Amino acid sequence: MDILEVVERGCTISDFIVKFVDLPRFYPYCQSCKNYGKLWSCPPFERSPLSDLSEFKNVTFVLLRVSPATNSAYLQGRSLLDGRLLEMEQAKAGSIAFFGGSCQICIQSKCAREEGGECRFPDRSRLSLEVLGVDVARVLKELFGVNLTWNEGESEGDAYSLLGALFH
Repeated sequence: MDILEVVERGCTISDFIVKFVDLPRFYPYCQSCKNYGKLWSCPPFERSPLSDLSEFKNVTFVLLRVSPATNSAYLQGRSLLDGRLLEMEQAKAGSIAFFGGSCQICIQSKCAREEGGECRFPDRSRLSLEVLGVDVARVLKELFGVNLTWNEGESEGDAYSLLGALFH
């Protein structure tokens, strides 16, 4: 796996909500996902994660682009990006990280949610930007100048653009 770039861009929470959040448009994608109700990082939730964002003033997005666009590169890239976001979170008291995509920690076994248990890794697990209704393609385009493209079926592309964020 090659890291093509790591870039940070920020905006205010109010701009974030106005420009990049559209829960009615994106929540149905969560509902149709195989992880819906099976991972603690995925909906449904007792209350909307958006309600917790009012305490923050800013959001810093972190883009990690890796190549080639293979499953192995994706998993390695996610591990790097998630680790970086957790380090940023630790360095800024009161901040919280959101990852890009479903939780990958229990990928080799079942999440405890499926068995009615609590999360086994609350210190490392975070919600995804997608559960907030974030239009990831728009964030990538407007803040990073990256046009998001989707692979068709099993084909592999040139690179993955992985996006996470720190709310602070």
